[in-house]
Amino acid sequence: MGQGHGLQGQSYAIDTMSGRAVLEQEVRQFCAVAKAHPQKQFLVTPVGCGIAGYRPEDVAPLFLTCKALKNVSLPQVFWNVIGFPKS
Repeated sequence: MGQGHGLQGQSYAIDTMSGRAVLEQEVRQFCAVAKAHPQKQFLVTPVGCGIAGYRPEDVAPLFLTCKALKNVSLPQVFWNVIGFPKS
């Protein structure tokens, strides 16, 4: 309670309410953490696309670094924007 970013038990919090620059930094940091912890599985929701008011077209490209990570599952609406990884 009270921590708006980073690993939180079985979850990872990304601040979506503090502006675009903060969101970009938060997603970069998330991708780095996911890459550093391949033993953990991260199920990403359409983060930022609710109360924060962003569209998938605004947020999905921020996750391009995570696109090739096997332990990150992005939502379909993000894949529709950035395309699926090549097998």
